[in-house]
Amino acid sequence: MNVPTRHPEQPRAVPGAMRSFAMMLGIRNPDAAQWRRLGERLTV
Repeated sequence: MNVPTRHPEQPRAVPGAMRSFAMMLGIRNPDAAQWRRLGERLTV
């Protein structure tokens, strides 16, 4: 399953659950690629 990427001209807020998950992993300021990978891993 492909997770759609956010269009760079229309960035959206990162969902709270993903932000919390990133913080638990010690990732303070993920870049776009890291957010995408986190989203792909959380998609079931």
